[in-house]
Amino acid sequence: IVDHNRAIIDGPTTDVARQVILYKNLVLTDLVVKRLPRSVGTKALAKFLEKEQVVEAWQKTAWAKKLEARSRRAAMSDFERFKVMRLRKQQRSIVERQVALLKKERA
Repeated sequence: IVDHNRAIIDGPTTDVARQVILYKNLVLTDLVVKRLPRSVGTKALAKFLEKEQVVEAWQKTAWAKKLEARSRRAAMSDFERFKVMRLRKQQRSIVERQVALLKKERA
């Protein structure tokens, strides 16, 4: 914490440089590193993060999974997008057939 508007961030495992950033540009998560000393250095912070397994805990969150899926989708080629479209079409037709069967059984 620098003052009431700014904090120091550092990402030794994610290649985020140590810098001062405004609170309005931050989003807090539920992940906490316990017993982290004040003004800890980058190397010591990396050890604390590894010991507390913060990166692994982050990768298990829905937020991280959604970001990963978004980046995977953005990196798709035209053919990969085509394959996804075909699979979604097949899935939709299977669901529609099952719904039609259930409606027929009810009637």
